[in-house]
Amino acid sequence: MTPTGLPLPTEDDHWAWGDLKLVSSDNVSFMVESYHILSARWAGEGVRFADDSPVLRERIKSQSAPYIVDFTRRDTEKATVIRMFLELITTGQISFSTVATLGDGPSLTDVDNLASFLQAYECTAARSSLLLQIHHLLALDAKLAFPAFVIGARSDDPTLCIEAVRRGAKRQWNLGSWIEFCPNDDTRFPQDKAHIFDVKSWSFEQWRRVPQKYVGFLMLAARKRAPSTPLFWTKFRSVLEPTIIDSECLLHNKSNLLTSQPAGMFRWARVPAA
Repeated sequence: MTPTGLPLPTEDDHWAWGDLKLVSSDNVSFMVESYHILSARWAGEGVRFADDSPVLRERIKSQSAPYIVDFTRRDTEKATVIRMFLELITTGQISFSTVATLGDGPSLTDVDNLASFLQAYECTAARSSLLLQIHHLLALDAKLAFPAFVIGARSDDPTLCIEAVRRGAKRQWNLGSWIEFCPNDDTRFPQDKAHIFDVKSWSFEQWRRVPQKYVGFLMLAARKRAPSTPLFWTKFRSVLEPTIIDSECLLHNKSNLLTSQPAGMFRWARVPAA
């Protein structure tokens, strides 16, 4: 037990040595050399790089060695996310076995939580590396269209979002055997056989994961062309293309979109709050 009465963190088997301890929100500790975060210089083309996260750097530099950083956000700072973060800043990429779990099934992986982590802590180099890898994987496999869209939205990367919508032009939700176990679980699963970018078909969990700004962009595009039509992605691109947007106008439009829909439009809206 710690002095505060909390249980001692479980030590990660791989990350077990260094002068910096990172403790995830689900109480797993990772030991790593602090220079991976304190340094902001590339180690060389194609070689391990150190990330440039000013937020984490300041938390570390405010202490004396050995350094400890405690994370508290339940989803975006749990052990699986911290593990991927460390892999990314020490190797420059996530191993394919991790990213290969992406797909358009009923649940998303922790990669989109990693995207939010990198965005929150201003990990510019690691964010760029992750997005490049997702771009590459998306080009190889259209099944990654929805997860890639979520990662792009949570990274605020319009280019990845546009490409994801283009690659997902023909994709529908295919729940398969899942629907036999949870046929009416609108909070977790989307509407089977609906188009993946038809926001009306999304579950509450999917709405929770996608920043509302990008939900609004999809809804604006859907006013011009249905998501199931081949050229929907061009309408989505036209919504995102302007590089300078009046933020107050965008906020006003998004608010109108989300509040002017008929009652019961969204499947999960009928589910009582827990």
